[in-house]
Amino acid sequence: MSGRVWARSEDRTVEWVSMRADQLAAAIDVMRESFFPNETISKALLLNERKRASTQVERLAKLAANDGVSIVAVEVATGRVIGVAFNKIQVNTASHFTTLQISERSETKLF
Repeated sequence: MSGRVWARSEDRTVEWVSMRADQLAAAIDVMRESFFPNETISKALLLNERKRASTQVERLAKLAANDGVSIVAVEVATGRVIGVAFNKIQVNTASHFTTLQISERSETKLF
């Protein structure tokens, strides 16, 4: 079963769909193969070379995916995930801060 199709490329070779749970691992692979080595801030922070840091970013992406609003680009012919946009629904809290537990030893304040 495919996710909701939001858009198609003009040549219909790529569809942008709501990410399903079974596409999460492939979406994380896209981050490892493209985002970490090529995205400007990731390059500056050496995420591709710092295993602990990249693992924490991957965990954050997985948590964001739980909201059900992330999108993947899928190659129609193969069903392969070729792009991803991890999205998170931000909830307003009374304190204006929420704490996200990234690992057992560290936490990050988000605002």
